[in-house]
Amino acid sequence: MQQPRVVVENPVAAKGTSRRSLTVNKGDLEWAAGEGLLSQAQAGAVWDALLKRHAERPQFDLAHLFWYAGAVLVLFAMSWFGVEMGTRFGAPAVLATSVIYSAAFLVGGARLWAQNLKVPGGLLVTLAVTMAPVAVGSLAESVGYPLTNYLSNSGFQFLLEGVTIASALLALRFFKFPFLTAPIAASLWLMSLTAVDAMFGGGIFFGQWNQQLTVTMLFGIAITFVGLLADGKREGDYSFWLYLFGVSAFWFSLTFLDSGSEMGKFVYFLINAGLMLASVLLARRVFLVYGSIGVLYYLGHVAFTLFAGSIAFPVALTVLGIGVIGLGVVYHKKQAAVDGFLLSLVPASLRDRLPGRD
Repeated sequence: MQQPRVVVENPVAAKGTSRRSLTVNKGDLEWAAGEGLLSQAQAGAVWDALLKRHAERPQFDLAHLFWYAGAVLVLFAMSWFGVEMGTRFGAPAVLATSVIYSAAFLVGGARLWAQNLKVPGGLLVTLAVTMAPVAVGSLAESVGYPLTNYLSNSGFQFLLEGVTIASALLALRFFKFPFLTAPIAASLWLMSLTAVDAMFGGGIFFGQWNQQLTVTMLFGIAITFVGLLADGKREGDYSFWLYLFGVSAFWFSLTFLDSGSEMGKFVYFLINAGLMLASVLLARRVFLVYGSIGVLYYLGHVAFTLFAGSIAFPVALTVLGIGVIGLGVVYHKKQAAVDGFLLSLVPASLRDRLPGRD
């Protein structure tokens, strides 16, 4: 059976060296005890403390995959069932179903939470939160306000989005589960789109699609900034989800926006290169993943433009790929030096404020 692993960060990053992550399992601590670096009792105590400290951090092991995948399936099932209930029995049936679902998820989540099963318990609480706007919408229709009419009303949309945010904040008061920021982030994004559409209906400046992309991109920047403020400031890795939502919203909007000229595409390349540098400063892989995809996309575009219609294109692409691999090899060997150099370019007053550099 595979041993649990804990990812820890380089504690000397504050001195300007590479802030690398290191995956540690219990065998590593036992090795350290065998080398006389610490006692067996200390190794056990350190391992237990690390497990407790990192228990609620986002992970990608099989158990977490099951939990999150199960939550997604339940969400789809609830949506389907709600539509069927509404079609066959009307809004009162949807209202009753949403209340029953929400209560069951809340009770089940609280019981799992009390048993220290924080992730599955928190996911059930999150599902309960998603039932709040459904209940309010079906209640409105049950008392005589047609939902289809009110969904086209920006005020009613604000109400549903506000109910979701309030429900998630209330849940966070009792369950410190970082993923509860997901419905908050989604509702704030929808709220920003609703506000802009209400003020500038039809995308009067540069089209509805580009308007929504621009709003989403600005929203992504704002959420990323909130993630930066929250990074390392509280129990639980809230910044992981805020960074994920923010960078995803920013990157996809930036990518789908019409960059126009070659200069615009080059600016896109520079922004993605900046995301890769941000991954060094913040030690967050999400910046590196999106930034590297964007850089590779631009380099592929340049290669295709230079060798369009030529048999040399696949050759150029191969050379480019080998060059990228070689660059990775060089960086792997010189990572501490490169990261340290990049950090040295950051003013000391700002460097000391970066997450994990207290």
